[in-house]
Amino acid sequence: MARKFYREYSRKLRGRNFAQGRILDVGCGFGETLIRLSKYFPQAECVGFDLSEPLLEIAESNAAKAVLASRVIFKKPDVQEIPYQDDCFDVVLNINVAHLVSDPVRMFN
Repeated sequence: MARKFYREYSRKLRGRNFAQGRILDVGCGFGETLIRLSKYFPQAECVGFDLSEPLLEIAESNAAKAVLASRVIFKKPDVQEIPYQDDCFDVVLNINVAHLVSDPVRMFN
């Protein structure tokens, strides 16, 4: 499934002339989609959020194995209180997360 999302999103981003910037993946799981996007867009800075510490550990390990740990960062924040300023990401992915939060509108805002 991560490969499918990666292919779809990389195609869509290229179609919009995205080549560099900041990508946030909310609900990144084990990080596969974000890691693949960071390879496809080597000038992008990538941040992944997830609530599962075991999945974040796998994501960090996968990024390290891909020699991307300096460009792909994984964190466990409250996605309804994202610890970044507004408009600091160029791309935000939210795959299968909205149904897991108590206030999805707040998260999207």
